[in-house]
Amino acid sequence: MSDDISNALDGLPSLFVEIVKKYMYVISPEGCGGLRMFCGTELVPFWEDVRQGYGSDEPPYWGWAWPGSIALSRYLVDHPEAVRGRQVLDLGAGNALTTLAAKQAGAAHCIANDIDPVAMYMAAAHQRLNGLDIELLEHNLLGEDPAVIECDVILVGDMFYERQLAAALKPWLHRACDLGRLVLIGDPGRNYPPKERTRELAAYTLQVSLELENTPTRNTRVLQMD
Repeated sequence: MSDDISNALDGLPSLFVEIVKKYMYVISPEGCGGLRMFCGTELVPFWEDVRQGYGSDEPPYWGWAWPGSIALSRYLVDHPEAVRGRQVLDLGAGNALTTLAAKQAGAAHCIANDIDPVAMYMAAAHQRLNGLDIELLEHNLLGEDPAVIECDVILVGDMFYERQLAAALKPWLHRACDLGRLVLIGDPGRNYPPKERTRELAAYTLQVSLELENTPTRNTRVLQMD
């Protein structure tokens, strides 16, 4: 294992490090400005080891770059002015790919937020792997008014896959827009995307994992909520 990968994992919980070393390798998602990230292999045994180790039946969403996050990251590579010099919140950040893309694009401060503590371990590894400074926030922000967190831009990559989550997320984001926040969404065609107050800014055809997505490509939009 190379020194930079060892340094990225140094000091993180031993179970997490063991799983990363066993099931993950480093990739640079296409079009994401050369950012590097750990990517999972062997979906079923990977998920099973996480389930047994952490006692959670939730999939290890932090183990892959999902198409909504990749599309948002590519958009920020193409349009850094969207975040340059601004305070950015990456809501449901997972492995923090989009958070790091915003920081690399020139954002003044970036927060990677998720409710999964293991996702925060992966975000910590990724910020070290890429040499970029971001804030990690493990907290359920959807239970609070968006006004409680200071930011100019909110990034939402691939969060509209489940009915209950989407139902909570949409009014929260509408409120954020009403507060003057710029809300950018990565939409790879999940079941419950926002339809009101949105407009398409960009579209990408992304190569994706057949094992994860049951298709070799995903047509993925970047939306702005107004």
